[in-house]
Amino acid sequence: MFPPLSRINQIACLLSCCLLIALSGCNSSLRTSEPEKAGPPTVSQLSTEQLLLDDRIEFIEQYVAFRRSYLELDYDIRYQNNGEGFVPGPSDWDIKILAVIPRSDIDEWVSPQAQRIEREPPEWLGNMPGAISTEGINEWYSDGNSVIGIDRYKAIILFWNTTF
Repeated sequence: MFPPLSRINQIACLLSCCLLIALSGCNSSLRTSEPEKAGPPTVSQLSTEQLLLDDRIEFIEQYVAFRRSYLELDYDIRYQNNGEGFVPGPSDWDIKILAVIPRSDIDEWVSPQAQRIEREPPEWLGNMPGAISTEGINEWYSDGNSVIGIDRYKAIILFWNTTF
């Protein structure tokens, strides 16, 4: 038989077992089924890296939950997928979209929970890639998660959602 363990050794043994069990849950190789997709890959990309509108749309749809129509599309997307590490965590992102859209789609961009807000354009707006004019964006909304800027005359939308 084994000699009796001291109280400290018993606690250390118990904590070690708990830690081993917890960490094995993070290791996908120990799971019997395929792990769920942890989200899109980590990326930092400007729209200038995609020449065609269809390619730009396909790219951003990996990083936003909505689907919209675009006539022109520029973006600056930074996404850090933190779901695939040793200890998975929530992902971080900074998604900036500037687009010319069909005029009939403008109101789809403003969620029912959004409130009209007064604000100045964000400082980074002048650094957005592309040639879409931002001078007429004068209507601002926020739903607590995203900020939407609108130029109704030119049918231009600015969408910004960030966790940074």
